[in-house]
Amino acid sequence: MNVLEIPDIDLKKELKKCNSMEDLVGKNGLMQRLFRSIIQQFLEAEMDITFSKLGKYTGSINYKV
Repeated sequence: MNVLEIPDIDLKKELKKCNSMEDLVGKNGLMQRLFRSIIQQFLEAEMDITFSKLGKYTGSINYKV
């Protein structure tokens, strides 16, 4: 099982920088930066599982570029 890599962010320092809701939840806001890499890791893990199962039935599948 892969280990989840948590973004290295000083949360208290970053929260002090937030002056508006946009800074917190906007396109490049704190929440987006926190969850972007975690969600990417979940999606990659799901693809690994799905394609490894498909590979068992159809032969080798290489989906990564």
